[in-house]
Amino acid sequence: LENVRITQLGDSLSPEDSTVLAGVRVGEGVLTSSVELNFSRNSTDNPFYPTRGTRLTLESEIAGGPFGGAVHFNKDRLEGRLYLPSLVKGVTTMLKARWGILTPYADQNSGVPPYERFRLGGGTTLDPLRGYDDYEIVPGKSRVAVGYTFARDTIISGADTSVVSFPTSYRAVRYPGGRFMTAYTLEQQFAIVHPLHGVLFFDAGNTWDLGRDVKLLDLKLGLGLGFRMEIPLLGNIGFDYGYGFDHEEFDERTGTFKKKGQFKGHFLIGNMGF
Repeated sequence: LENVRITQLGDSLSPEDSTVLAGVRVGEGVLTSSVELNFSRNSTDNPFYPTRGTRLTLESEIAGGPFGGAVHFNKDRLEGRLYLPSLVKGVTTMLKARWGILTPYADQNSGVPPYERFRLGGGTTLDPLRGYDDYEIVPGKSRVAVGYTFARDTIISGADTSVVSFPTSYRAVRYPGGRFMTAYTLEQQFAIVHPLHGVLFFDAGNTWDLGRDVKLLDLKLGLGLGFRMEIPLLGNIGFDYGYGFDHEEFDERTGTFKKKGQFKGHFLIGNMGF
């Protein structure tokens, strides 16, 4: 059970916050009542650095409907991993595929809550895509640019004088996300000096809002390397450094988003599975 109430937005919201909070009901509690179902099967030969086996995980969340509350949706995630020896001795190959779908009930009039949608990116988020900022990968219509700083100018037209404000810079807002998600990973893991291990990775993924928009070959790509170290009682700590080939930034000269690759580092901590 989760009840959310926004009681005061304040008078000094940034343009990004104003965009994200547009349409939010102030002072009214929103109750989410949900049940989560989880299935997991693991046949790998090591909890931290497996060399053989598979992992299969299915997560399903059912909110509203027979469970009550003001929010109604079904969210499903399916992830599969395959571990096998690489062609190079001492190197393990990991193949991972992840899919997600978020749907409302058939007779529901209200839309899916925007904060429940899928957004890919980052290294420690729920749905990571390395080489990109956290939650950067969203459908095109969820990516907008808003004026961030403003300047004033005086306009004189005949006998009339007016003062207008205009933005001097823009910042991208990527919210909300999509109702469909897919992500794929190819990793090569090898021991440097145990317990220090190295990882070479290739990530690909994207999100879409409508079923007709889904294009399984239209993926954002990331490539990089990382390090892992096992620490007793804590799990693993690590660092991944990736290059996002399809990172996009807003071009103020043309007023459009343009592709611009970027390098991005991600610190990792906890029981992360290779």
